[in-house]
Amino acid sequence: MKKNATVLRMAFAYLMIFTWFIVTADAQSNHSGLWTDVSESAFIYTGTRYIIPETYRTLKLDVYEMYEVLTSVPLEKNVLVRYSDYFIQVPMPDGNFSTFRIVESPVMADELANNFPEIKTYLGQGVTDPGSRIRFDLTPQGFHAIIFTVNGTVYIDPYSHGDNRYYISYFKKDYLPNESHRSFFCNFDSDPVIAEEIR
Repeated sequence: MKKNATVLRMAFAYLMIFTWFIVTADAQSNHSGLWTDVSESAFIYTGTRYIIPETYRTLKLDVYEMYEVLTSVPLEKNVLVRYSDYFIQVPMPDGNFSTFRIVESPVMADELANNFPEIKTYLGQGVTDPGSRIRFDLTPQGFHAIIFTVNGTVYIDPYSHGDNRYYISYFKKDYLPNESHRSFFCNFDSDPVIAEEIR
């Protein structure tokens, strides 16, 4: 009887370890399937292009799935980012993906946030590169991110204004803004990330 009890306890322990492994592996898949590399010649975009770096990576984002992924992300006031169990991968200009632990990090005053519940902002700490940090938002205007890495600052922006399907990932050093771009961002008050912070 004692032998059977020991075997059952061991089987239960193995089951728990296996379940933990599967859950962890799933969590750390980081939803890289949200992003798909695409050639510029393979899609037709809508809207005006304001950001055209010298070199960049083009991708398609499953925006609806991204909304789903971010639905359960904890608030920064409840969970410090370094303890978050929520992960996401974002595309880097070099063709790789970088993984981050993330939390929702509101930047608007409560009253303003209540008026615009569709605007969410997030903070992330690097897993692939522990020294890297990310700030990003998801709004009706699409996904926007700034990533601070040891190799330089990276931006992820919609390929064109008004189209939230296609994106570019590029290094800050590869983009020289012109006057029309600066004017556009000064008037683009629907973007919750402060222009001075990201540009």
